[in-house]
Amino acid sequence: MPELSVVNGEITYKGMKWDNMSGSEQLRVSTAIIRKLNPECGFVLVDKLEQMDNETLQEFAQWLEGEELQVIATRVGTGDECSIIIEDGYSVSQNDTETPKEKKPSFQKGVF
Repeated sequence: MPELSVVNGEITYKGMKWDNMSGSEQLRVSTAIIRKLNPECGFVLVDKLEQMDNETLQEFAQWLEGEELQVIATRVGTGDECSIIIEDGYSVSQNDTETPKEKKPSFQKGVF
């Protein structure tokens, strides 16, 4: 990954130390490190993919494709880029605005 290096024993990307990188950059850098450490690995698990905006997500996807690397990821959101939307513990279609009443759990304060 261009501009990724180690300076005085610390990972840097584009001249920034890990703690100064955005969450999106940390995800990209950590994935690149995993790829370098284990080039035979065919996939990586990634959490918090919502830290990437759509443009960054597309760039990341292109990089992954070039590396022939798959990512199994979580991404919280309600946009069209989400393939499964879960509300109140149930999967709903993107056209649904509410979980069907028969499936909605009923909660009562103090009752377990």
